[in-house]
Amino acid sequence: MKRAISFFLCLIMCFSVFSSTVVQVSAVGAADKLFSVKSSAVKDGKITYTVSINGGIDGFGSAVLHIQYDSSVLVPAEEGFKPAYTSAGVKQFKGMYVNGVTVEDENTYSVAYMNTTPEKVSANTEFFNITFDIINEERPTTSISFFCKEFICTSDSEQSITVADGLQTIARIEEVITIESPKTITAKLQTNKIIVEWKEAVGAVKYELRRKTLDGAWGEPIIVSADKLYYNDVLELESGKTYMYRIQAVNGDGTLSVYNSVTASCRYISKPTGITALNGVGGIDISWNGTDGADSYKIMRRELGEEEWSLLTERSSSLATFYKDTTAENGKTYEYDVNSTLGEFTTETFDEGQIVTYLPSPSVSSVANISAGVELKWETVPNASYYLIYRKAVGVETELSEYATVVSNSFIDSEVETGKAYTYSIKAVNDYGESAFTKTGYTITRVPATVVTNVVPGADRITVF
Repeated sequence: MKRAISFFLCLIMCFSVFSSTVVQVSAVGAADKLFSVKSSAVKDGKITYTVSINGGIDGFGSAVLHIQYDSSVLVPAEEGFKPAYTSAGVKQFKGMYVNGVTVEDENTYSVAYMNTTPEKVSANTEFFNITFDIINEERPTTSISFFCKEFICTSDSEQSITVADGLQTIARIEEVITIESPKTITAKLQTNKIIVEWKEAVGAVKYELRRKTLDGAWGEPIIVSADKLYYNDVLELESGKTYMYRIQAVNGDGTLSVYNSVTASCRYISKPTGITALNGVGGIDISWNGTDGADSYKIMRRELGEEEWSLLTERSSSLATFYKDTTAENGKTYEYDVNSTLGEFTTETFDEGQIVTYLPSPSVSSVANISAGVELKWETVPNASYYLIYRKAVGVETELSEYATVVSNSFIDSEVETGKAYTYSIKAVNDYGESAFTKTGYTITRVPATVVTNVVPGADRITVF
């Protein structure tokens, strides 16, 4: 015999808008559960509740449910109400449409379903979904309540459910509403820093970012204001190490979100330091300090005044941190920079590199005793502004020292003593560098010049050393 039962049920739930919570509605004294509700994790400032009809109901005929909420915190989203999908992909339940409407003045959403041919519900089946926008950025504790206003079950068996008249509170769960986690955290290697980025967590007033190395512990939180969704990490980064990051959002009352389930990681390499570019014998010598973890080094060059850099050469990190540019042209001024590489990443070339004019060592044409002293002559070096003369007294001094400055391509040393030997070397100099020494130097013993008359017909004199 069929029996029709009408009753009022009430389910009041205070949900965490982050956790997934399931609450079931059951009639007092009955073994059967009628409805269950679960909440999704917050995503993009929205939360979805799914209401299901539990299995074990022989004849589900109709139901009217009310959903009450605090409209200062939650409002139905534009895509809010969606009846469950059947296997055929139709937005309906058991062949009949489920309708929903907002009753704004009561902060209530009403859902109605009626089927003239009651259906057996043998397994838990989704009834409908409703999505809310979370509009209160301060995110206080709130509640959402599900009421079963009417439920009709028809059956020929003894499985019909009866309850006492009136509303009954079946379950009440209270949880503090927590803020959603920042999403999609990433860490990207840049020159001399790691950029950590994430997507906004609705309601956040700030973020707490933590960092650690692979074998280390999480450090103290780094505070980032809510208007920034990135952090430039330059704090004592060590080249060759991998750093990991995780982040929490903080709301207005100081509540922290849980950590995003995904951490970001990035292996760091630094740009080489100690870069120098100096004139050497036969070219310009470039050197730098090695970078731990680098795959290779790229030596960059451009002529002074040009905008574009060009790759001079790339050297494996297993080789010496030194390179001689033998393609530099005499008298031209160049800029040099060195970058580290790791996989496809290359550090940035600086706006201004190491500037040097390629000045080859002056080529000495003669070192001779003359009556005034010792005379040095050499070929002019293109774009040299002046020349530095270096000298040492053999057997007295061990190192060459700067001795004189001249702008011409010759020099007479009048401060020499007869019988003593002297070693000379020369450097060409301008505003952007100086050349290497001329070979290892030129040594000459001072011997006074002697004038001999009428030794060679037609000659005025001859100098003998």
